[in-house]
Amino acid sequence: MINLNFTWSIDEFIKFVDIFGFIIDFKSPFTATHSTGVAQTAIHLSSLLGFSPTELKKIKIAAFLHDIGKIFIPSEILEKPAKLTEEEFFIMKSHVFHTYMILNSSIKDKDIVFWASYHHEKLDGSGYPFRIKADQIPLGSRIMAVADIFTALTEERPYKKSLSPPEAIKLIGDLANKNFLDRKVVYTLRKNLDTINKSKNIAQERARELYNLFREIFKSFEN
Repeated sequence: MINLNFTWSIDEFIKFVDIFGFIIDFKSPFTATHSTGVAQTAIHLSSLLGFSPTELKKIKIAAFLHDIGKIFIPSEILEKPAKLTEEEFFIMKSHVFHTYMILNSSIKDKDIVFWASYHHEKLDGSGYPFRIKADQIPLGSRIMAVADIFTALTEERPYKKSLSPPEAIKLIGDLANKNFLDRKVVYTLRKNLDTINKSKNIAQERARELYNLFREIFKSFEN
């Protein structure tokens, strides 16, 4: 298991955390801006929900690291242009456990660990990897869950087209009504949908430009 052994302070970490997000996301062109979108959405939601300046820094760190476990997932699964088999889906879901194991052994601040690692947990206890219930899921994790789903739904993948923000918020609202997602967080997203989506898109466009720049640099080395 990877142990990154982070000993930085929050302020030191925040200067470099986006680099980790790019390393994770740039594994596939279909996820090249995902962590950036999740981070911007989570920060915006957290600010509206009263997080302190320090907590906003921690939610940014958690967002950029929430998919670090995907470094263990084969590219053929990440980029498969069709529905995953049951075995492939099990492998895909394991990325969250890997995220937890990496961060729990590397970061002392457990807010960051839990906010990043619990983004696929559900309030009714049917999520993964730990199947914990609402009373064990902190607000930061609930925000991360909504930010992750909203960003993923509005992104294109090999197996699906992107949804419009109104289409995405409708599906997210359905999940909240099933007690999978936090209703207050979802309400905050719905109420501020246009501004949150705009800020997400701006951040993702910048990340896309950086991704394309890196691709051109790597191509020049290959030639």
